[in-house]
Amino acid sequence: MDHIKHSILLISLWAAFLLSACRPGHSGPATGGRDSVYTAGYIEEISFEEPEKALALLDTAEERRLLTPFDINGLRCLVNHNGLSRYRTALFYARKACADPEARKHPDRLLLLLSYMAEDSHTNGDYAASVRYCIEGLELAEEQGSKTYEADFHVTWAKTLMLMAQHGEAFRHFDIGIGILEEEARKDASYHAWNELFYSIGLKLSALYEIGRDEEAYAMAPRMEEALKGLEASGDAPDGLVELRRAELLA
Repeated sequence: MDHIKHSILLISLWAAFLLSACRPGHSGPATGGRDSVYTAGYIEEISFEEPEKALALLDTAEERRLLTPFDINGLRCLVNHNGLSRYRTALFYARKACADPEARKHPDRLLLLLSYMAEDSHTNGDYAASVRYCIEGLELAEEQGSKTYEADFHVTWAKTLMLMAQHGEAFRHFDIGIGILEEEARKDASYHAWNELFYSIGLKLSALYEIGRDEEAYAMAPRMEEALKGLEASGDAPDGLVELRRAELLA
């Protein structure tokens, strides 16, 4: 579920950043031209269903210098994470993109890279690195005033602390992240805020259940139901997302 969440919630942000990344000397012809398949937007679009094709296109785009090295590495991270579930490889390319001087010019994209790095380090069992990226991401998110990313790093930190058996501190970070998301969701009628909130509450519920705190876990269900209602009322949720979340709530 963790990787589905990142696919749904983060891929759209990466696309939004990269669709505007084509510049003279680095971009291919306009959409519809023979080389339009080498644009960041198209490669992102096929990263789920055709990841091998996406990687082949990136190889050609790199050879022809149709995209910047920063964009190439960022997209390779995205394809490996979302399309191939190769989290070590995704982390390798995220680190390369993050080390590029271009990353410092785009704090929003740097936040996204740090989010992938924290998540992939968590998945790969490198908990110290995951916490380190969460701390770095939190500092940048607070500096940029990005409440959604701030919440995301708190929740990833909480997941990692649960695996380190630091339950008290983990639930403190869960509560901080969920509190931020509840505030943001009530200010923002879009599906994205409510979906993030639903996911984060569900993670805390699962964490409580896994350590035998069943009554506390059950008490989280009404908050998930409220988040689901907000998602349903948003009106802009992708097809099937509400049904998916409803099934998760029932499960």
